[in-house]
Order: sequence, then C-alpha cells, then structure tokens
Amino acid sequence: MVHRKKGTAYAVRSALEALNLNIQMLEWFNDSPKRDPYTFRLVVKIGSNDISIQNWKSVLNIVQTNKNARSHLSSIDMEGESEGISYHGGATCYGITINV
Repeated sequence: MVHRKKGTAYAVRSALEALNLNIQMLEWFNDSPKRDPYTFRLVVKIGSNDISIQNWKSVLNIVQTNKNARSHLSSIDMEGESEGISYHGGATCYGITINV
C-alpha cells in the first residue's frame, strides 16, 4: 500500500507508524507559523519508549525513501513531559532589637 502512495505525505506517515514511535509530521502549510514552501518537520514525542540510534537511522531512511523529490525535512523536534513532585518552602521572620 505504501508503494502505491509513494511520494506523498501519507506514505511518509504510514511508514513512520510502522516503527511504533509517537512521531507527528507537520507540513509547511499546516505549521504555525508557516514555514518555507515544500518543507516539513517531524515532532517526536519522547515518553517511556527509548529512541535508539537504530531508530533514528530508520526514521531518516523512511523519510528519504518515501517523500517526494521537492519536499525537504527541515527539522526533527523532540517534545517531552516529565512528572514529579516539587517541594517549596519559605519562612518569614520579624523581630525588633532594642539595645540599651
């Protein structure tokens, strides 16, 4: 199915989904602010899945083999969230000193 749609954004998205990584593809006209024409970027959501060097090579290979000739990958952005507990404290001191 991917070969039939090769050279389209659909082909790139479908091939990237096969890696089971949380990757979003944003084309220049859907990005905010709009980017240079015929460019796209990938947004990788970092989570519990580790992204290895081999995965990065696969991502780049998939993009190069499935994109059309005029489109160019402008960037790969990583986004992540972290949860934790933060403790904050404070103290106020007020005093009067009288020297006789």
